[in-house]
Amino acid sequence: MKIAIPTKDNQVDHHFGHCDYYTIYELNESNELLSKTLLASPPKCGCKSEIADTLREKGVEVMLAGNIGQGAIMKLQDSGIEVIRG
Repeated sequence: MKIAIPTKDNQVDHHFGHCDYYTIYELNESNELLSKTLLASPPKCGCKSEIADTLREKGVEVMLAGNIGQGAIMKLQDSGIEVIRG
């Protein structure tokens, strides 16, 4: 499973659409970390970019995000990515 988290300065960024990177973690069936990669955030705000499609192409299945608008949630879900907001 691949999980993406918005990040900035090696920390979780609290806003999906304004992060510097999306850190993608790949886990095995035992939830052990297999890999970690950084995907640079597009210059546009998350909901106005093609980031959802890009994340899906990278195999991301889940987005963990603190602050994320409904437009971004809908784009991610339309791309088949589950959004966990908190």
